[in-house]
Amino acid sequence: MQDISATDSRSTVLTVLFSILLILAIPIAVGIFRASGQPDANLDRQGDDVMITDEVVKEVARNCMSGKEIMISLLNRQRDNIRITEGMVEIIATSFDKEVMTLLLDSRGDDVTITDKVVMAAARNFNRDSSREMVTLLLNRQGDNIKITERTFHTIAETFDQQMMTLFLNRHGDNIKITEGMVEIIARHCDKEVMTLILECARDDVIITDKVVMAAARNRGSEMMALLLDRRGGNVTITDEIVVFPNRERKFVLPRMSPV
Repeated sequence: MQDISATDSRSTVLTVLFSILLILAIPIAVGIFRASGQPDANLDRQGDDVMITDEVVKEVARNCMSGKEIMISLLNRQRDNIRITEGMVEIIATSFDKEVMTLLLDSRGDDVTITDKVVMAAARNFNRDSSREMVTLLLNRQGDNIKITERTFHTIAETFDQQMMTLFLNRHGDNIKITEGMVEIIARHCDKEVMTLILECARDDVIITDKVVMAAARNRGSEMMALLLDRRGGNVTITDEIVVFPNRERKFVLPRMSPV
């Protein structure tokens, strides 16, 4: 058994080193990190010559056993040798937790730009709790500087619950340019409370189109439809498709509207 274990161990080390050699930008030290799980000693031996690139962070993120500890050590000991890129911040947002991102922002905050891609990467974090905490951290720390696109908005709406969406809109609603697509996303994925919030926060920007009404019909039925008609009834055009759809789905009956 000992010979087999030793062979497996050597095979693991060789596999790691070979994969790293294929990527010239990665220092050989990363292979040692993954094989030994002893980040502190290895970093001490490498000294100030280790340049931390996207590929290094990607390899560290693959270390399930001690990746977080290695990343914290890198940020603490090699912060001046870290080449910050959007890609690196995305990797950290996806693969690590709030503690690591906080350390990055605290140590190199002036060099870190939180883009919509980073926020979406945080929403896709491997751990649901970490995902929520990571997105909240990014929005709290650099929310005013983040341009929330329709794609980001869609990711947050699809990934998180109503409470998170409400928190997001309460804190950052004033900084978001509401588009027809965003209103449609809310009508499709969120509840009446979130739609009420968006109607109150961005009254002049919200346009209720037939696409929005159809999305509401598919999602929350009578509650959402009643809200839209109550708040924007005069601006909502009821098409044949909208009338037919709810009857086909048997979700609700359109409220009776007084003739104009």
